[in-house]
Amino acid sequence: MDVKGFDKEKIIRYWIDSAEEDYGTMLTLYENNKNSWALFVGHLVIEKLLKGLYVKVNEDYPPLIHNLLRLAELCGLELNQEEKLPHALIMADLNGLKLIHH
Repeated sequence: MDVKGFDKEKIIRYWIDSAEEDYGTMLTLYENNKNSWALFVGHLVIEKLLKGLYVKVNEDYPPLIHNLLRLAELCGLELNQEEKLPHALIMADLNGLKLIHH
């Protein structure tokens, strides 16, 4: 990628730092039995780490998506069906509760 101002290491550090901050928030929510919010923030933590990995692997800005499975694919991570199942069940549950709109 030849974009003026693209600082790969700085962008990766941004995603990692942001994920670490959210991780602390997730733990606090979980410890206070705010499990739905802890799950939501946990999703953000994983998303941010995957976006940092995307920058590292692809040397480009990450896509503006929230789908963890798609981000993992774009990073070159290969997940088997057993690894994909928990994510699919969580998304199905959230969709059933109409917390996520597509």
